[in-house]
Amino acid sequence: MPVFHRYSTSLCLLFSVLLNSIASTQAEEKQAGFRELKRFPAKEAHQAVAVDEDSFYAIASRGIARYQKSDGTLLKTWTGPKDSHIRHLNSGVIIDGELYCAHSNWPAAPLKNTVEIFDAKTLKHLETLKFPDTEGAINWIDRRQGDWWIAFAFYGELENVRQTRLVRYNDHWQPVATFTFPDSVLKRFLPNSNSGGAWGPDGKLYTTGHDHGELYV
Repeated sequence: MPVFHRYSTSLCLLFSVLLNSIASTQAEEKQAGFRELKRFPAKEAHQAVAVDEDSFYAIASRGIARYQKSDGTLLKTWTGPKDSHIRHLNSGVIIDGELYCAHSNWPAAPLKNTVEIFDAKTLKHLETLKFPDTEGAINWIDRRQGDWWIAFAFYGELENVRQTRLVRYNDHWQPVATFTFPDSVLKRFLPNSNSGGAWGPDGKLYTTGHDHGELYV
C-alpha cells in the first residue's frame, strides 16, 4: 500500500465495508468503502506495508521493520548493508512464512529488477530472484491461484505508461500471461504509474497509483 508514504509516516489498518457481500447488487457495490480501525506510528513505512496474522511489516527502500499487530510493538528490524545490491524495495507480501519484496535499482540505469525474499519472523535475507532487464520497474508482487503476479511499471507520458503491465508467472518463474490496464485507470496513474496492488479475498484485483488516495478495482 505505497500510497501511505506521501501522506503520513503512520500506518492505518483499514477494512473493506462490503454490503451484502454474498449477493450484492451493483448499487450496493457502489457503497463499498474503507474505514480506519487503528493507526500506528511506523517511520519505515515509506514504500509499502505487508501483513500476516500477527504482525505488520513497514518497508522502506533499504529497510524493513516488523511490528506486533495488536499493539504496534516493534519486534525486529532489518537494514540493508552498505555493500548490498538492495537499493529500492517497492512492496511486500507474506507467503508461507516468507516476505517477498519487489525491488529495483531505481534511479540507476540500466534498470535491474529482482524479488528479494526474507524470513518473515527473523527478517533474515534468504534469496534474490533476478529478472531480465526491462525499462519497466517491478513495483509489486502477489500470489493467487498457484501463480505469481508481478507488475512492471512504466513512467512518463500516457503512451509510455500504457506499457505498464501485470505478468502472471508459474512456480518456475516463467511468464504465462500478460495483462494491461485500461486507459481510464492509466490516466489516474499519471503523472506517474501503478504503485501497488494485491488480490483481495473476493477475487478482485485492488491497485493504486503513486499520487491519488484511490483504489482501482
